[in-house]
Parts: sequence; structure tokens; C-alpha cells
Amino acid sequence: TNLDDDAAVSGLVITAHDVTAQKAVEDRLAHQATHDPLTLLPNRVIVDDRLSHALQRSRRDGSRAAAMFLDIDEFKVVNDTWGHAAGDQLLREVADRVQRAARSADTVGRYGGDEFVVICENLASVAEALVVAERIRDEVGRPALVEGAEVVVGTSIGVALSSPDEGTQDLIGRADAAMYEAKAQGRGRIVVDAEPTTV
Repeated sequence: TNLDDDAAVSGLVITAHDVTAQKAVEDRLAHQATHDPLTLLPNRVIVDDRLSHALQRSRRDGSRAAAMFLDIDEFKVVNDTWGHAAGDQLLREVADRVQRAARSADTVGRYGGDEFVVICENLASVAEALVVAERIRDEVGRPALVEGAEVVVGTSIGVALSSPDEGTQDLIGRADAAMYEAKAQGRGRIVVDAEPTTV
């Protein structure tokens, strides 16, 4: 406030408030709205947003994007045998492993329960997506220590490659359906859906 005309002040008055704590709370709330509290991975809000951007990019430059939908084989057995705390521990471990196995530019998110989604952009071929999926399957399949016991779980993975006119939910739906087909074939399988079915 300019108080040059006030003889008692004859200058500018600046009022400041420290909003560090308020900003930290706002940042924390924004993070909680977009990330899974257990694994700290992006949740479906961010996954869907990143997939939308990936599809837009693929339409612009002619590249392919992929959605990988995966869940943990025999997860219910871990929960039933060792309890939900052990299940949570396993989910955190699997989240770390999927992130390590994915490419640095890929988005890894938890979609809910024991389901994870990996968004891959700028793929040269179906084979490139399959390499990523195989790396994830092999990494998740290594023995894990849960509640002091060695546990071996697998993962079933459905991979759907984008097409130019496809929306995010269509691509996620195809990846999800491919994952269920992989589960029907047996533990630790990968099913690739390279093109949408036209009616």
C-alpha cells in the first residue's frame, strides 16, 4: 500500500503471509487425489489421462501406444493364508517390480485391488510391447519375502495396441479382456490384442 502521503508513514507498506504450510497441505491433497496411498503409484485418474495423451500423440505421429493390464495370480491365496497386511506388502513389492521392469518413459499405475496398468508410448512394433510385458512377467515371478516366508506369485498380462480412432476406455477394455484371456490359459501368460475387432 502506498502511504507516501501519510506523514506518519511516508512510504510503502507491505503485508506478507507465510503460506508454506498451506501450500504443503494443498500439494499433499492433490497428490492423494491422483495417487494410490498404498503403492504411491498413479491411480486410474492419472493413468487415464496419460493414456489419453499417448493416444493423441500416436494419432499425430503415427506411432503406436499400448495399454498393459495385469493382475497378480494367486493373490487371494496370499491374503487368505497370511492376511491383508501381507497382501498389502506383496502389492507394494509388485508395484516396485513392475516399475523396475517397465521402460523409464512408461506410466505404471494401480487400477484397483491387485490390478495394475502400464501405458507404453511410441512403440515401433507389437514385438517391442511384448518385450516389456515379458520383462514385467519375469520380474513379478521372482520369489518375494512376505511375512518372513518366501512366496512365489505370477502375473497374467493383457496387452492392447492402439488404433487411430480408439478412445482410452476402449483400449483399457481390450487390455482387460486380453488379461482375462491370459488368466484362462493358465498362470503367468501374456495375451496380445494388436487390433480392435470391427463389427
